[in-house]
Amino acid sequence: MDEVKEKLLPDSFCSIVISDFTVKKKEINVTALTIDKMTNNGWIYCGEIIFNQRNKAIAPFGYPYAYVINHTNQYMLNFRRPSEDES
Repeated sequence: MDEVKEKLLPDSFCSIVISDFTVKKKEINVTALTIDKMTNNGWIYCGEIIFNQRNKAIAPFGYPYAYVINHTNQYMLNFRRPSEDES
């Protein structure tokens, strides 16, 4: 994050394409964690765009024992580097 921030001019934008996922049968909300890390590092969160991957194959994971989510979307998280006045 610091390397990107150093290379971008004040008032520039940074977009991150990311997806939530499952690790060791536990859902990880990577989107929220990324927003927290970026805003704690001085970036201004500007919203998200959701990409629904309708052509992505889904599978009945966990069937018949448990329901397991299929991750069929990605998020583009948009941030702005603060201007020098805002820093």
